[in-house]
Amino acid sequence: MNRSVRCAIGCLCVLLGLQTFRGSAQEKTQTGDESDQDESQAPLESHARISVPAPLGGFSPQLTAYPETAGERTNLLLGSIELNALYTGSGVISGAKSTGDLQYSVIPGIGWQSFSPRTQWLVNYAGGLTFDQRSPGSSQQTQGGAADLRHQFTQRLVSEFRQDYVFTNGPFTQVGPSPSLPAVAGPGQLSPFAMPSNTTRVDSISSANLTYQVSRHSGLGGSGSFSDQKYRDLSLPSGTGGSLIDTQIATGRAFYLVQVSAHHSIGMEYQMEDMKFADGTARTGAQTLFLFDGISFKGNMTLSLFAGPQLTHTHNALLLSPTFTNIVVPVLSDELSVTGGFAYTWQGSRAGFRLSGERGVSDGGGFMGAVRLNTAALEMRKTMGAHWNATLQLVYSDGHLIGLPTHIESGRVTTEEGLIGLTRRLTPRVSVMGQYARIHQPHAGTLTQRIQAKYNRAQIGLTYQFQRALTQ
Repeated sequence: MNRSVRCAIGCLCVLLGLQTFRGSAQEKTQTGDESDQDESQAPLESHARISVPAPLGGFSPQLTAYPETAGERTNLLLGSIELNALYTGSGVISGAKSTGDLQYSVIPGIGWQSFSPRTQWLVNYAGGLTFDQRSPGSSQQTQGGAADLRHQFTQRLVSEFRQDYVFTNGPFTQVGPSPSLPAVAGPGQLSPFAMPSNTTRVDSISSANLTYQVSRHSGLGGSGSFSDQKYRDLSLPSGTGGSLIDTQIATGRAFYLVQVSAHHSIGMEYQMEDMKFADGTARTGAQTLFLFDGISFKGNMTLSLFAGPQLTHTHNALLLSPTFTNIVVPVLSDELSVTGGFAYTWQGSRAGFRLSGERGVSDGGGFMGAVRLNTAALEMRKTMGAHWNATLQLVYSDGHLIGLPTHIESGRVTTEEGLIGLTRRLTPRVSVMGQYARIHQPHAGTLTQRIQAKYNRAQIGLTYQFQRALTQ
């Protein structure tokens, strides 16, 4: 851990200590010992009123409540088994040819959730085998899991620790999403660029945060995360293969928020981000100071706006060559730019809508090192009757390699993706699902000529799941 990170953590700890002492002293002066007794008995949900906008806070909440988990706060043992068939139009080409691929997977899963007045545990794990039609007789392990621990030390002080992990070559499987947990968002998340078919990914994101409510209408907090993405076994129609660029990202965040009215909050957040590529061959650090504004409207609508200056320091730019070797571009530079974004969300019990856009720094999706990333996304979710659920996603992502002029095409990666998904509950325990995605990837660095610009992905699956209440 470098000196600047240690200093930032140290300052945050001192600030937390001072605010804790000041808040406690004021509370005892005003309300006495009775207030302290009420604080020790407060439920975990009392912390929900102090939160920063989702893109800055690290997590993006679910748009709608899933029928099987809505309103449930009981101790449960969960189990499932999934049977899936996946078709992927080839993301790579050889000459004028491109071929699709068909995979089958069998994935059992187990989960556990536990609630107490101060502590909440949520754990999910699924692991099985994937069989590839292109390589008869071969199979690959597929694993994914998430663990989340939330603990309320006092009514004012709340912590959360979370671990997400995925080992897969399935393009629909992403690290972070979970029916019972919010999706990973903000700095430290992995880039949204599409990857060629048959690429095995090992994704891991570890995160922790601490939030302290200074007063009834103000709060502060800090968080950190570490993400690691490795690529393996990319096969090409020509019989050759290689690997994309491995990425490691460490982030730290600290925020202060003030609620100026019942529906309006303002504040600031400081972020540090350290991105390493190919075991440190290239490295980019970013420091950002955001000012944010959160507004809530009637009908469960929220609008978040955030913007601020960003300073990036780059040591070497990295590209992936057409032969899957690393091209190092010697660079040592500092850049000052403006970054920011917005997120509009409407949440209902049976439908939800989110529109967001952001400009910042991210990894190049395995095709290159750190990029200046512009993204726009639309997500809709709808529960239709007692048995149907539908999802629609549109995502645009465009990145330019930091350290190269923006007009150089070999330093650009772009993905346009549209996805629609349907789920039908046949019985309380059995459901069937289908997903279809259309991918357009006009830019992929130096691999642009080897990447199929437009292709399809489709998946169908059958899931059996059960849950059993555990005694207290």
